[in-house]
Amino acid sequence: MYSWRVEILPMFEYGIIYNSLKKDEPWNGPNNTKFLSQVSLPEYRCPSDSIDEKDPTTNYVALIGPGTTWREDGPVKLSDLPDGGSHTIMVVEVANSGVHWAEPRDLTVDEALERMKTGKGLRISTVHPGAINILFANGVVRMLPSKMPISVWRKILAGEIKDLENIEKTIDPSAPDMVDLSIHLSEPSKWKIILGVVIWLFSVVLLFRRALKSRRKPVAAT
Repeated sequence: MYSWRVEILPMFEYGIIYNSLKKDEPWNGPNNTKFLSQVSLPEYRCPSDSIDEKDPTTNYVALIGPGTTWREDGPVKLSDLPDGGSHTIMVVEVANSGVHWAEPRDLTVDEALERMKTGKGLRISTVHPGAINILFANGVVRMLPSKMPISVWRKILAGEIKDLENIEKTIDPSAPDMVDLSIHLSEPSKWKIILGVVIWLFSVVLLFRRALKSRRKPVAAT
């Protein structure tokens, strides 16, 4: 019916939005679709991924499967996780996800590993050059190298690597299963940003000139 992103709305002072949703229909039901079209939540967007503040898609999805905090066999308590959850993945970063923040669609471990190979579909990815954000169960966000072998990612997703701070030193750059999860902005996106900056500068110049003219305009004698 709803994503976990909806369920945590009251926890960061969006209780009004949460209570305004019709809980007897799914997130994309007629009433909720109309309501959500008026809601903008930039907290679920990476500022580097979009210049559109009203974009309803999210850059953060849960990772589901063995070794994570989201398991198909039922809920997990923090006390059940090894090392206080410091090596257990909760949420991963996804560029251009196409997932509405209210939509209950996330990513399984198997999907994550398979799509690292193909580079297609909803997958762990980032627009940050060289680094990707990963949220662990202890509430810590770590920036891991975006370029690593799939075999290393497999161990990270399973919570098997303890020394994440020095992970980059252990990477073999010649590994045959090396993947780069950084997604560079396409040429249309670059030009869109450049055009936006040009338009903004042009508007500022026009306002400045108008302000100067209004100051120079002589005051009529009475």
